[in-house]
Amino acid sequence: MICCAYWDDRGNCAEPYDDHIAKALENWKIMKPYYSWVIKQFGFDAVEIAIKFHDLGKLARAYVDRSQRRLYRHELLSAYLALKALEDEARYYVAAAVALHHEPIIMAPT
Repeated sequence: MICCAYWDDRGNCAEPYDDHIAKALENWKIMKPYYSWVIKQFGFDAVEIAIKFHDLGKLARAYVDRSQRRLYRHELLSAYLALKALEDEARYYVAAAVALHHEPIIMAPT
């Protein structure tokens, strides 16, 4: 079974999960020099960790099951996992970033 980040309209995997995370990390690698203050503030790369957590909820059965996917908010499970797995105050920032990573899409006018 393929863990998928995106599905097309016919239910086929448009982008495997591992590829999606790898692409996001590659993009962060390019942008990282401009955001070094984030790493200095936390003492570690909080953005890289947020990237790794941001779609973990897509690995749950509720997301894989097409009949449940439209009602399932993968970012909320992903944020919960980040909150529970990380330590110290930075976990709140990472979990918030993960929970809100679709908000501009959700709030955009149609």
